[in-house]
Amino acid sequence: KRNTPLITHAGPHKTATTTLQTLLEVNRHLMLKTTGLTYMGKFTKFHENACPEDVPFCLDHDFIDGSTPGNVAKFEFEMRKHLGGGGVVLSGEGFSKIMSRKHTNVLPGHRKDLSLASLRDMQGCFDMTVVLAYRRYFEWIVSPYNSLQK
Repeated sequence: KRNTPLITHAGPHKTATTTLQTLLEVNRHLMLKTTGLTYMGKFTKFHENACPEDVPFCLDHDFIDGSTPGNVAKFEFEMRKHLGGGGVVLSGEGFSKIMSRKHTNVLPGHRKDLSLASLRDMQGCFDMTVVLAYRRYFEWIVSPYNSLQK
């Protein structure tokens, strides 16, 4: 028996992450209807840190970079609702961090990363697919430079 799918997009900066998140956001109803997947990633269209009413949980920089036990509990509660269902798509630049399996720290001495630890703990419940964005270094380095020049 297969577990519920969980697709996590980990997009480092300047790899079209916002473009992909906007596509997922705008087409979330079609994706749910045709594939059964619910998008609970970062919402780029809503700049007031408010989720659309039809979305149970939205990722934002605060959740990924400064997760608290309270917002992680809410995230896990919403994720459990999808078990046995159509699945979930998450997207966030913060998922591209490197994490120690033993300590779930980004670097020794830093605060435990609760959001990444929570995802790691869900491995047994979901069929996880991690999608990594990549951009050739010489293209990537030009992108921030061009952004600064605008």
